Amino acid sequence: MHELLIHPLNERLLKPVLKQWMNDLPEDVRPYRWFGIFFFEEDNSLEYLQTAIDRDGRQEQLAIETMIRHLLNWLWYAFHHLNEDLYLSETEDDAETLKETRLLIDQLDDSVQKTEFMEEWQEHARTYELWLRFLKEETEGFMEWRERQEKQGENKQ
Repeated sequence: MHELLIHPLNERLLKPVLKQWMNDLPEDVRPYRWFGIFFFEEDNSLEYLQTAIDRDGRQEQLAIETMIRHLLNWLWYAFHHLNEDLYLSETEDDAETLKETRLLIDQLDDSVQKTEFMEEWQEHARTYELWLRFLKEETEGFMEWRERQEKQGENKQ
């Protein structure tokens, strides 16, 4: 889809049309949903998705799904250098992201998708919890520390 929506088409047609639509019909959630979906790289695209969700609730399944994907990707990004003991975010922010993501997952109607997102969320939540524990106990070697923790957990079962 993004190959079709090349930069000139986005900037000269799609963005102006969606923004005008928002101005002309501010109560219509559709332009907010589509702006949030198409322009996810914009700094405030999540605000557009959130507006659609706030106004239309569970009926905004596409906006909810898109928001979940963005939030899970954000968490992945925060954790992806833990093998180097680098956490690329703020733990307080990620605690909120985890809460918000969980609430959104609960609003999904598609049970298969809900299960898939929940599994990914649980892995991120586990990584987050382990990182917080690691910070209290160690200063380096997160991956080795995590492996020891998981082995100890298996031995207890």
